[in-house]
Amino acid sequence: MPTTHRTGQTTKQAPGPAGRRTHQRTDCELLVDFSIPTTGQTGTARCVNIGLGGICVEFPVEMVIPAEVALQIHVPGQAPLVANGRVVWAVTDRLDAPFPAGIQFQKLPDAQRRHLYDLVDHLTD
Repeated sequence: MPTTHRTGQTTKQAPGPAGRRTHQRTDCELLVDFSIPTTGQTGTARCVNIGLGGICVEFPVEMVIPAEVALQIHVPGQAPLVANGRVVWAVTDRLDAPFPAGIQFQKLPDAQRRHLYDLVDHLTD
């Protein structure tokens, strides 16, 4: 169901618990390479905030719920954090980029989960 914010933007959200955040988010500015397997679309975007459960990314293209997205989150001085996720909300009423969207992480391998935990811990210091 669409939600209109006081800024006038409309956000679509996935139905059910997938649309509810369960982890704290930390503001940050990181580059993110992305690919959308179903469309073959690739590009670079900007991370706005990140947490153990997901990430908010400003994409150069409008995202569709519940698109699957492959991400490489570039962390200065470290190897990129590689994660797969699913779009759970997206701003859909802008004429131009960026198009913010919430991505819920899916099945992170243990090594990537530790990398994510360390990154979030570092950003909150």
